[in-house]
Amino acid sequence: QFASAWNGQLVYNDGSLKTDVLWSLSLTTKSTYPSAFGASYNKTAEGDIEIGILQGKWKPESKTLQMKETNSSNSETLFEYTGRLITTDKQLKGVLYIKGMWKSDILGEEGTFVIVKEEEEEATHLSGLWVGETVPDKALEAFMIPVNPIRWTLSILYNGEDRNVFGSGYFDDSADIPNRPLLFYTLLGTFKDGELSFVKVYEQTNETYGYSIEYTGTIEKDTSEDDTWWLVGTWKNALSGAFGNYRCRSQPPSNSSVTHICICHICHKTILP
Repeated sequence: QFASAWNGQLVYNDGSLKTDVLWSLSLTTKSTYPSAFGASYNKTAEGDIEIGILQGKWKPESKTLQMKETNSSNSETLFEYTGRLITTDKQLKGVLYIKGMWKSDILGEEGTFVIVKEEEEEATHLSGLWVGETVPDKALEAFMIPVNPIRWTLSILYNGEDRNVFGSGYFDDSADIPNRPLLFYTLLGTFKDGELSFVKVYEQTNETYGYSIEYTGTIEKDTSEDDTWWLVGTWKNALSGAFGNYRCRSQPPSNSSVTHICICHICHKTILP
């Protein structure tokens, strides 16, 4: 799997620049949809930040990607991408980038794109595929609020921006939402002075309208394994009044071509055969 911040450009077929892009993207070995998911970070002319949802299929055997970018407020498809992972090193230890084609039916435009995987440098960003769970507070036990899984693609950028935390996640068992077994949400917030603060906003449906979940916490280095981190803190849903704790762990990178991944429910580490 490859999970990181990615920088690049969309270019028209005539060679002119469409736009620069910044993605937080995970390419996973998950056998079911989505095996690729993440978020695009878009700054508007007014200085606001808009987060697009990336979702699609990653085929590790052929190193090919089919993906779409959707508007989180109405699920409209903004762009479609097809590409291939290319590396300067056969052992996948060199520069990694994805090169391919993009198109936008709503804009009537198309072209090519290249995105480069950012180096894993603690001084510039912390990115990854984060797996864990959110647990309601014991004071809410009578309400039988379920423990919810965390599966996030999230990047923390050390760039001094006000909004420097972004990503996305999803539920693949959202039984409460008719005809939406797969429900995505965006993550956007700030990391400053060692404190993490971000908000989860669901794709808009009648059932999710007005709901947002606020998270606060800290980043902790996993001392048992290199190159992994924990996000630990609290969450609250102001609309429902629910609150509790969360804990999730970044998954170590893997160059394996296996098509499934099993995570221990207790420690959230990969279970190897």
